[in-house]
Amino acid sequence: MNRSIVVLMADQLGAHALGEDHIDAPWLRMMAERGVNYEHAYCSFPLCTPSRSSMMTGLMPHEMGVMGNQHDRHVGRSPHSLGHWFREHGYATVWAGKYHTPGPDGDPESGFDVIHPFGDHGLAEAIGAWLGDAPSDRPFLLVASWDDPHSICEFARGQHQPYGDVAPRPVRDCPPLPVSHSLPIPEALANHKATAAHMYGTNGYTTDDWRRYRDAYGQLVERIDDQWSRLWHQLEAMGVTVVITSDHGDGDAAHGWNQKTALFQECIRVPLIIAGPAIEAESVGRAVNMSTGLLGSLCRLAGIPRPPGVPDWERDEPVVVETRFSTGSGWTDGRAVVDPPWKYVVYAWGREREQLFNLDDDPGETRNLALESRFDDQLERCRRTLFEWCERTGDTAMLRKLIWPAEASARTAELFDPPY
Repeated sequence: MNRSIVVLMADQLGAHALGEDHIDAPWLRMMAERGVNYEHAYCSFPLCTPSRSSMMTGLMPHEMGVMGNQHDRHVGRSPHSLGHWFREHGYATVWAGKYHTPGPDGDPESGFDVIHPFGDHGLAEAIGAWLGDAPSDRPFLLVASWDDPHSICEFARGQHQPYGDVAPRPVRDCPPLPVSHSLPIPEALANHKATAAHMYGTNGYTTDDWRRYRDAYGQLVERIDDQWSRLWHQLEAMGVTVVITSDHGDGDAAHGWNQKTALFQECIRVPLIIAGPAIEAESVGRAVNMSTGLLGSLCRLAGIPRPPGVPDWERDEPVVVETRFSTGSGWTDGRAVVDPPWKYVVYAWGREREQLFNLDDDPGETRNLALESRFDDQLERCRRTLFEWCERTGDTAMLRKLIWPAEASARTAELFDPPY
């Protein structure tokens, strides 16, 4: 049995894209049907470096102190990180493409041989050539990481895209907008988007502009589908196990949002598919943290032990997603708890900072049940789940900013010691 593993990773590929009928991604859909498809897979943080750091270590971003893209923590250099751990257990370890943990290029000190730098040009060809000469005396772990569809960011800002501009199409040929597009969003998010208008590029967008945006994003997903489909014949012939995922998603016009950082489903839910000769087709409905579970789950697929305390995707418990975004000279934190069908969101401040959704009834997150008293019991349960998780994981920065469950209020003096 071939114990080699290939991780195919895109940047900013939301799981919702696989269900959009205007996106032609036949290879991804085929893989979802023939492999293990995690329907509720989430990133640990809807931003590149924090999510990728979790993938390297099995830790949440706040546990590493990696709460944004701008930092210099090389978490992949730990002996318990992905590359070093697999190499220690007899694997050839190889990285190709975007790394961003924290630098853009792969880091040889993280336990990987780097065969291609950051950038999608020539990436598939470099991977194919390496696979043709892959070692026969030991298994390998190859992480192949594409930048697209991240270049939708350049499209939104009216800039040229690094791997070629998408072809503009008449608006009548572009997809419609999501049902949530025009709904109000939490005040903290609205403030952030106004403050960072130069980054998002969509302030002042018309309905037609948003439809063009969705069409462009779809074309970029189709590029990835085409690139990966070309590698599949070689991978299948080699009998390796393939894991397909992304570090986070894209707003894709839902709630009038583009890019990432927010805790909307489009930003935090990612594809997670495992396929290979020994993998039977299965659809998994429980929520999993793709980012923190990657290291442990790859160990399980390889038949090697996990690093101490590292989880995998078999853990059956609510998933927590973190975020932090700039607000002028400071920042705002947020957390989401996903325990299907329920999803609970809380931001640190502002109107409608607390949200509750039933994802079975309302996958588009159009009805905030936190505003309806008949869901108070469920709301209290979610508050308690998040509060206990923050205490258990040492998430003290967010603990005081939560809306506490009733029993926590009696501990005010303890929780505010010291007050600031």
